[in-house]
Amino acid sequence: MKIGLISDIHNNGQYENDILLKSVENIFKKGAIGLIMAGDIGDYHARRKASFEVFKDKVPIEYHKNLVLMLGNHDVRSGGMLDGSLDPDLVNLYREYLKEFGVGITDNTMCVASSINGYHFLCLNTDVWLKDMMELKQESIDWLKAELVKRAKPEKPIFILTHQPLNNSHWRAGLFGGFGKQDAELKKIFADYPQIVLLNGHIHNGFGVIEFVQRPFGTLIELPSLTKGENGVKKPGTGWLLKIESEALIFEAWNFYEDIHLDEHDKIFELPLLPVLAKKIENADEDEGIRLSKEANYWMNLKYANDMPDGDSTTKEPSYYGIKRNYDDSAYREITRLRLEIINYLRSC
Repeated sequence: MKIGLISDIHNNGQYENDILLKSVENIFKKGAIGLIMAGDIGDYHARRKASFEVFKDKVPIEYHKNLVLMLGNHDVRSGGMLDGSLDPDLVNLYREYLKEFGVGITDNTMCVASSINGYHFLCLNTDVWLKDMMELKQESIDWLKAELVKRAKPEKPIFILTHQPLNNSHWRAGLFGGFGKQDAELKKIFADYPQIVLLNGHIHNGFGVIEFVQRPFGTLIELPSLTKGENGVKKPGTGWLLKIESEALIFEAWNFYEDIHLDEHDKIFELPLLPVLAKKIENADEDEGIRLSKEANYWMNLKYANDMPDGDSTTKEPSYYGIKRNYDDSAYREITRLRLEIINYLRSC
């Protein structure tokens, strides 16, 4: 199964619209049956509608139900109400298109649940009008907990979308205030579901800077901006083509606009994921199990001491500041080795 992953269209005119149009066409020419878009559709109302029209026209109608489209901070930051609720025109536009696409959205929240060939995608839109961060109502938190109980299966990846990355995760995750005040609360909820694959956009890192972050509560994947990359590969049209197989998740790096496979940035995750395996040995009492658990926790908790050396003006990659990337190729070789050691240990128990 193939699914396109894009983010941060920022549709402000014909330039971005053309990139989106061609990129969507090429994604589905590659055999994709769904498309995930992690927020910032457009910076004003008419351009959001234009983006939705591209999805409507260029995604084959049989796959409309497999569109998981979320709102970003640039979508929600204007037009909000005095009580903190979102711009009603934006909410109506969003709900109308999702209804037309056949995608379900809950009545009392902005949460979206979708299933594609048995794999579940939970989209956590902000409920509150904020400039850069996000916040969920209690109804959304309750919905999330219930959906995880209902949909999560042992070892099988379950995908969660947030526009903003969680704090202390990706390079520059702390930009503009970071995730928001519910960062710790969501991490606590996710802790019981290490099979989570968390997808986010927002910070516009490009291929070569983007990292696949490991945490005890899941694997964190950043999606590059389709039109406004700020470091690494900055050419417009970048995104992932996700291939979901029974034994692996394959993230292929593409410039969808130019239809070029940037295979040097591909990443393959064999299943079960490291956090899933680590959960199984967290209470090990034998020397080998304890050693493996400690090593897994080391790799699952790497953080930048300062992910914004120039504050909110930080755009450069870590190497510019003399900082080593937490999850470079050498780190993933070690993680691959560790994962196999844990599998062999579990088989021997």
